[in-house]
This record gives sequence, C-alpha cells and structure tokens, in this order.
Amino acid sequence: MKTCVTTVVDGTFQRYTPLFILSLLTAYPDYSIRVFVRDDIGTELAEGMELLDGLGDWQIITGALDDYPQCNRLGAYLRYLLFTRERAARYFSEFDYVYITDGDLLVTREIPPLHVQHIGHMKAIGLPYSDIIRHDPQVLTGLLFASQKFIGAVAGTVEWYDAEFRERADDVLDTTKRFPDERLLYQIVRDSVVGLPPQHIFADDPLQERLSDPANYHDQVFRPWHGLNIGAGFAKPSKKMIRLDLPYRAESARQIATLIATPTGKACMELLTEGQQKALARSIGEDE
Repeated sequence: MKTCVTTVVDGTFQRYTPLFILSLLTAYPDYSIRVFVRDDIGTELAEGMELLDGLGDWQIITGALDDYPQCNRLGAYLRYLLFTRERAARYFSEFDYVYITDGDLLVTREIPPLHVQHIGHMKAIGLPYSDIIRHDPQVLTGLLFASQKFIGAVAGTVEWYDAEFRERADDVLDTTKRFPDERLLYQIVRDSVVGLPPQHIFADDPLQERLSDPANYHDQVFRPWHGLNIGAGFAKPSKKMIRLDLPYRAESARQIATLIATPTGKACMELLTEGQQKALARSIGEDE
C-alpha cells in the first residue's frame, strides 16, 4: 500500500517546504512526497533541497501549474485542481492514496499511522475519501485524504473547474467569505458523484480536540491535525498551536523539538524567517 502526500506552494511558502518534507520523511519514511512549486525555486528552497538530497522519495515539481491567472493564495486553490486525468495519471497513478495537505505543516508520527487513521475514517463515513464539512455548511477542511476511486470519480468535475478557473478565476472563487480555497474543494466534491461527508460544528473546543485525537478515527466527524501548522502559529502570535495539556499533542511537540534539534532539522529551520522561527518555538512551548 503506497501513500503520497502532496501540496502546492508559491511565494514565501517555499521557505516552509524543506522542514515540511523533513518532518514527513522522519515521521513516515515509507511515504512519498510530491510538492508542486508555482514560482521559480527560491534560494531557501534550493538550499533545503541540497540538505534533503538522498533522503527518501520526495520530488519538487515545477512547470505543471504555470498557466493560471494570478490571484491571492493561488497555490491554496490549485492543490484542489491536481486531480485532472492528465495530472493524476502522470503524478499519482502509482499510489493507492494521496493526501492533500498544507505546505506549512510539520507532520509527526502517530499511533495508528496517518494512512490507517484516514482509511478507518473512510470506512466510518462510507466514502472513498476522508474529510468533513466545517461549521460553515459549504466548506470542507483543506486536508483531503483521497483513494484512487475518489480521484477517478472527481476527475471530470476537477477538469470543469480547472477550465473555469483558467478563464475566470474571480467568478469561480468567492473571496468575500471565509476559507475560499476550501469552498472550491467543497464545490468540486458537491458537483461530483462521490457524496459529501458529515458536518461538524467546531463550537465546543474540547470536542474539537477530542475528535482530533488519532485514536478517534472511527468517529464520523474525525478531524486530525497530524502535527503543527507553522503558518497558523505565525499568523496568530498570541496563540499556542499545540495544546500541551493533551497527551497526543504534547507528543507532537516533543517530536518537533527533537526534529529541529538535529543538524538537518536545525539547518532547515534556519531557512525560515526569524518571526517564523519564533512562532514555531512558541507553538511547542520552547520559548518559555
């Protein structure tokens, strides 16, 4: 069984990519990683690629997503347009499952492993993918675990949105509402034949944290973190992004601290801006 983790990055998100890849290779060395880069490869990413050379199965893919109109956070939208028939065959056909995630995520090892959690969640909801609907009834979470059955079922719908996006992105995206990129994902799934997942209202924070626990993957509204979102910690400097009072979250913090203390981890972390480094340290309690 082969699992691929993929995302699309552009602009300053390239700085996160080396640490993103290293965290995945450390947590799940048997996974494959495909990162699509929208712009020219920047200095920090180029340095990171040298640091990671020879470690596991990862690829930085350029030139595949160049002919799109510019818009804010373009990479966030394009990750949901990866499953056209041509791109699915070229980049993902060898994998049983593909996990679309954020490019600023640090992944940590969990028990059971990430793919086991999501396959179990797929069985719980009776769908060929793992995701849930957020508190907004027209938004899926941006972290999508997809089987080949899902990829084949949505290909035609993805191609329609892909063509629409190229011609008139402003009409396809509703940037006046929250999570416009995840709204695009919702529309793709809604308009295909695969069916929508359950909805969860994140009003009760303790409930949200319980449903993020890796052990609760059998719950229909399971919504795991799988580590730390560095960008969210940078965007919300007053907020710790890991609840250190929860055992599974404290374990994630411990693994991240161990990772960035290694020579390669430290070198990858130094590719971040000073503010990003401080946000990461603060999020795992290392600033105290």
